[in-house]
Amino acid sequence: MKRVALWLLPAVLGAKVLDLEVLYDPFGSAQKIIRKNRVPVTPRPVVPILRLFAIFGDKAYINGRFYKVGERVGGFYIIKITNNYVLLQRKGKKKILVLRKKRILKTGER
Repeated sequence: MKRVALWLLPAVLGAKVLDLEVLYDPFGSAQKIIRKNRVPVTPRPVVPILRLFAIFGDKAYINGRFYKVGERVGGFYIIKITNNYVLLQRKGKKKILVLRKKRILKTGER
């Protein structure tokens, strides 16, 4: 640290700059810690949010598009379409998209 201070002092005062070798690197230990604790980052696959909007016969309206049984949506294959839900499968895992009904208010009721 003293050698670094000797190098900075002449530069501040306007004298000749001495070409001295720096023996201490204050960031050297930080670089070792960063390299030692570095964990490789693996990106997670992005799974889109699947929303079932409607079912018409043998077709399901998912995320703004119609799909049939056997087609692929968001990495899942459509296995079954019923009146209330759609069954999806990917790599042995199954997922169910349920058709949600909105409440319809009749006139005069609250």
